[in-house]
Amino acid sequence: MKQRAKYAVIILLSVALAVSLSMHYVDPRERSIRGTFISGHQTSPEAVYLVFEQGGSSGDFIMYRQFEVLEYGHFASTENNIYSLDGVDNSWEIIFVGDVVYFICQSGEVAVFTRLSLMPNFINVFRPDF
Repeated sequence: MKQRAKYAVIILLSVALAVSLSMHYVDPRERSIRGTFISGHQTSPEAVYLVFEQGGSSGDFIMYRQFEVLEYGHFASTENNIYSLDGVDNSWEIIFVGDVVYFICQSGEVAVFTRLSLMPNFINVFRPDF
């Protein structure tokens, strides 16, 4: 009886581990852009956050530093993993691969944003109404 219980626990743990790993290691091409990304160190006041509120091929974005909204507007997918961001003052292109957003600046430089959260987060700033 005790041995049966051991096997049942081992099987349950194996199934739980398999489910956990399959949820964690999703093909990056199937990941949604929805969430919060950061460029810089989170504790730095110079860190820039990039929030995508909807997933899929289009939605709203907000770019901010803590205590300051830098830009906001709409995004849309133009090709596989390439998105166009149309803000109030500027437009950009980004490349989304896995948990990384490559932000192509108007100067031609590339800023790298890594995923901070799967959810849109606003730290010390209010979401602008638009």
